[in-house]
Amino acid sequence: MNADLIDPLVTDHTSIWFSSQSDVIQKNARFVEVTYNNCRAVSHKLADDLLSNGINASVMRCTGLRTDAPAADQRWLNLGPQMNWVHFVVRTDSQMVDLTRQQFFPLSENPFLQGLNLFADEWNTISVDDLSGRMRSRMRS
Repeated sequence: MNADLIDPLVTDHTSIWFSSQSDVIQKNARFVEVTYNNCRAVSHKLADDLLSNGINASVMRCTGLRTDAPAADQRWLNLGPQMNWVHFVVRTDSQMVDLTRQQFFPLSENPFLQGLNLFADEWNTISVDDLSGRMRSRMRS
């Protein structure tokens, strides 16, 4: 192959089109204004942006908060015991990303990044939130 035909800038195009995981997370965090009951939409938007940038991500549905949250948004406290609370976050290969944690813990950083093991200790159940599967079943009805 002739070396003159190889575009020397091809390797640089990825930096133009794709952002790092940290950049995508920070960008999404800046746009979160409402945390209460907005975690699913925010998490799906973040996961979509990460996936669009070639970063492995999935939305996780969590139920039963184990960590005591006495300063949570009053609307959560009015709903009843924390074991009934539902929350959505994004899992990457190395961590959980929570852009709406402040609804439970108002002094949390945004974004809140947590290791997979610590996060697993905080919730009773954690499962993948398959939005596409739910949409297909609604479309059939």
